[in-house]
Amino acid sequence: MYLPLAELLDRGIAILDNLEQYELVCLDDLQAVAGRADWEEALFHLFNRLRDSGRRLLIAASTSPRELPVKLADLKSRLTLALIFQMRPLSDEDKLRALQLRASRRGLHLTDEVGHFILTRGTRSMSALFELLERLDQASLQGSTQADHPVPERNARLVKTKACSGFRHISGVKKSAFLQGCRLRERLKRA
Repeated sequence: MYLPLAELLDRGIAILDNLEQYELVCLDDLQAVAGRADWEEALFHLFNRLRDSGRRLLIAASTSPRELPVKLADLKSRLTLALIFQMRPLSDEDKLRALQLRASRRGLHLTDEVGHFILTRGTRSMSALFELLERLDQASLQGSTQADHPVPERNARLVKTKACSGFRHISGVKKSAFLQGCRLRERLKRA
């Protein structure tokens, strides 16, 4: 169960009730409720209920537990004794590799050149980048039918020639790189 606390503040602490029924509870934006006595007490009790029932709790915050303005000492001690990981933002190279991995899982090949082009001209958040990749994938398949693609080609989901001309209209995409994909498709068709 995922709960973004910053977005759920107005629902009150009752949202933390009965969460021990879930195998894993993920609380995001802990800093949004730190320092609020009612939330801190409810979190403390949730922590104990989850521990007692053998469930897992994953908490994310913008700072380390030691730096959070938690006033309830028992909650603070539980947070600081937990296993802590510091997450760093992805570098551009890491974002490129993540995009390429996601593309390959969709059966697409994203070259370094196209990936760098997307990264330097588009929104840099991973959710926006993955959404763009989804739009590219859908555009590459737009207008195609089962009969258009032989089985290996369909599995590879290569860029269809007809769809390639549409890529120039998708922001942040270099037409020439996608035309290379179209030419590859044509060569495979002839083979």
